[in-house]
Amino acid sequence: MTSTSSRTDALLRQTRIRFPLFEEEAVRITPIEKGGSDRKFYRVRCAADQPIILVKYTREREENRHYVQIAEFLAAHGICAPKIFFHDPAEGLIWIEDLGETDLWSFRAESWLVRGAFYDSALHEIAKLHALPEAARESICGQ
Repeated sequence: MTSTSSRTDALLRQTRIRFPLFEEEAVRITPIEKGGSDRKFYRVRCAADQPIILVKYTREREENRHYVQIAEFLAAHGICAPKIFFHDPAEGLIWIEDLGETDLWSFRAESWLVRGAFYDSALHEIAKLHALPEAARESICGQ
C-alpha cells in the first residue's frame, strides 16, 4: 500500500466516522490536485448528487488555523463561502460544501462576455466584505 493510498484510507475512515449516515461502500475520496497554504483538498463522493470537499491542513501556517472561522464570518455577513459541515481541529480536517469542479481558471479561453460575469460576481462579493463596518472586519483580522 502506498503512502498516498494509506493517507486516503485514513481520510475515508475519518469521513465515515463523522458522517455515519453515508452508505459505507458508496463513499469514495479522490485527491484534487489544486491546493494552497499547505492544504490538501479531496472530493468525497457519498452519493451521485451529494459530493463534499475534505480539506486536510497543517498547523504550520497561521492562516490554516483560521480557515473555518473566516468562512463562518463571511457566511454570517452574507458573503458567499462554502458551508462548513464539520471541523476536526485536532486532526486538521474540514468537510465543506462542494461548489463544483469548474473554477474561474476553467473559463480562461472564453470571451470576456462569459468571463466578465464571473469576475463581476467575485467583485460583488468582495465589495460586500469591504462595505462591512471597520469593527466587523477588525473582529476577524485581529484574531
